[in-house]
Amino acid sequence: MMTKETIGRYWNARAASFDAQGDHAIHGDEERSAWLRLLDRLAPPGQILDVLDVGCGTGFLALLFAERGHRVSGSDLAPEMIARAQEKAKAAGLGATFVVGDAEAPDWPDGSFDLIVSRHLFWTLPHPEQALAEWVRLLRPAGRVAIVDGEWREPGVPAVAATTGGTYDKETEAALPFLGGAPAERVAELLSSRGLANVRIESLDAIVAAQRARALAEGREPRDYVRYCVWGERPRPPARSP
Repeated sequence: MMTKETIGRYWNARAASFDAQGDHAIHGDEERSAWLRLLDRLAPPGQILDVLDVGCGTGFLALLFAERGHRVSGSDLAPEMIARAQEKAKAAGLGATFVVGDAEAPDWPDGSFDLIVSRHLFWTLPHPEQALAEWVRLLRPAGRVAIVDGEWREPGVPAVAATTGGTYDKETEAALPFLGGAPAERVAELLSSRGLANVRIESLDAIVAAQRARALAEGREPRDYVRYCVWGERPRPPARSP
């Protein structure tokens, strides 16, 4: 419990400046186009889905999906993140619903969503397998879980040596099995182990390239982290015999 309290306090304190830091928001048409192409693959145009953005922060993915007409809910452990997401939704005239909640114990009935997404969340979960089991519980048949994350360390640094630059105290970091980011292949294995089908890995090269170009244009050293989206589908139940 103390681990989650520490995590919640940390992100609560960062909410006000979160969008201005790093790559937490979209900057420019090239980045926006790259993100929207990913959304098209997760939720093909022409469908209106019930979408949950779990660990939504200030609403990055939730608001992109809401702009496209989907029925969107977002949850986050940090109340200040939720307050900021609500402010952004109201300012944009979007109907997304945001609630304070634990990604490892979401408070929705079984089969509530067609698509569950998370962005930059998986590495900071104390019990990622428990979280994934809950997300699968919330899926309708043929629904998808999509995890957008990365390996948050410089190339060549092994996972065992990864840190997040002192994001949390050592005790909290020791409780996070994917500190520094899980390899995409490991995330795909977890999705398959929870019964999801058609599991695939997509490298987010277009997003990385757009962010790299912006960093160079701004005179900053780009961070060439591995970034990916891993998703899978809940199988439909077998058809009943007549």
